[in-house]
Amino acid sequence: MALSNENEEPTEIHIESFSGLNHSEGFYKSDESKCIFELERAIEIRTKERNSLREKLRLVLRQSERLDTLLPLKLECKERELRHFLLPSVPRSNTCDVDTNKHQTTSNCAISSNVRPVPTLVSGLTKP
Repeated sequence: MALSNENEEPTEIHIESFSGLNHSEGFYKSDESKCIFELERAIEIRTKERNSLREKLRLVLRQSERLDTLLPLKLECKERELRHFLLPSVPRSNTCDVDTNKHQTTSNCAISSNVRPVPTLVSGLTKP
């Protein structure tokens, strides 16, 4: 039997009603076998379309389940990465003196221990 492409429009099969015809009106075995062949072909095409759609649906459902498990992990990772923006601002110590001639901070500058470095969002920008 001929196979159909998935993207191909389904062909319509017109079959006359069996109830109105009998053997005396010209309904012969060859016509009956032709109708049966066309029906079997149509059933095969529809079955392949249905199976293809089922497989696509299964794939979409698997991808959806995977996203459902990965999204909370990604959210948690981003929250940890950006948590430093949520910390209260740390005031600078008054013992931190800057010499304007040297443009460097003296060793008396105290930085609070709860300050965390900003994570690099784009890799390769900082040198180790």
